[in-house]
Amino acid sequence: MSELAPWESGDGKQPFHPDAPTQKVQRRKAPGRLQEIYKRQTEGIIVPSGNVVPRPQAAPRPIEPRARMALMVLGLAVFIGLAWAGLCFVIFSAEAGALRMVYASIGFLLAAVAGIILLLELPRMNTYRTGTFIPGVLVYGSRAQIEKVVGPMGIPPLQSGQAKGSGGGILSSVFDRSAHKTAPPEIVALHVNRGSTPELIGVEWEAVRELQRGDIVWFQTQSPTSLLMFHKLVPYAPWVSQDEATRKEVFDALRVGEIEYKDRAEHKAMGTTKVINTDADGNLVVGQGQPKPQQPRRGENTKQLGLSKQGGMLGGVDQFDQTNQEEAGTDMFRTPPEQGHDFRISDPDKPLGGYDVDPGDDNYQ
Repeated sequence: MSELAPWESGDGKQPFHPDAPTQKVQRRKAPGRLQEIYKRQTEGIIVPSGNVVPRPQAAPRPIEPRARMALMVLGLAVFIGLAWAGLCFVIFSAEAGALRMVYASIGFLLAAVAGIILLLELPRMNTYRTGTFIPGVLVYGSRAQIEKVVGPMGIPPLQSGQAKGSGGGILSSVFDRSAHKTAPPEIVALHVNRGSTPELIGVEWEAVRELQRGDIVWFQTQSPTSLLMFHKLVPYAPWVSQDEATRKEVFDALRVGEIEYKDRAEHKAMGTTKVINTDADGNLVVGQGQPKPQQPRRGENTKQLGLSKQGGMLGGVDQFDQTNQEEAGTDMFRTPPEQGHDFRISDPDKPLGGYDVDPGDDNYQ
């Protein structure tokens, strides 16, 4: 027989022992068992051209080639506009008058427009390169579908406190080629976990219309009512794919599937007939729960009080013993000693004052 324990033999298995301590591990819901609002939809989605990543890269992030090209074009437009305006003053003499100013104004206008766009895009580019984004899961559907998760009282906050999504700019309308839904769902929300517990927060459809239900949404919190979306930072941000490895990791971190509304018992019984039963003493007997301790009936436990029974004669033979157990050891109620020791008592059958002892007995006291 080998001297090694079974788990030391190299097979990596330890035999089960019935007395071994065990730990109950909560089973998470499998993707197939998730509520309807979490199930992913991929129909009709068009992935735009360009770089595709599973999640935002670590900061500082590289700029997409198309974004770099757009910035170079804007800078070149500013240079060309100023150069054209200066050239107009060189070519045309003062005698040209208004004609020289007309040509020069075209150059100034081109430089001004390109410069304004460039100044507006620089903050967006800086946010993309250095910002921190956290994930959320996009959920939407009908009121009945959302109500199964958050309950009836959770619907009004989702509809009234919708957060706006920012991050778009002038270049977004030029380079964004993603598919956009036109008809918004009844309720749109993000499943997020802000550190305490998973929750759903309402969000405007315009903020997430480029995505599908069940997609991972990377965002940055600007305020309680404003979210900066990573997918809005076009053309700087690449398209974020929804690969299964990242999806599983994000779902575990956000504890997707743990939000489940359970109707309370009183809500289920609302509108039904309630029957209240009482016992003979008037104590309530409610439902099938634990019965309440029965109160003593009137007239019971009178023995503890030293009283006669109801209807009996005061001081009658049926009166209970007045002796209290705690007072039984006092001199008043002490049991007389046996006869033949220190003294003897008179015969109870003889009249009062009679005695059956010799008065001259020395033992008489």
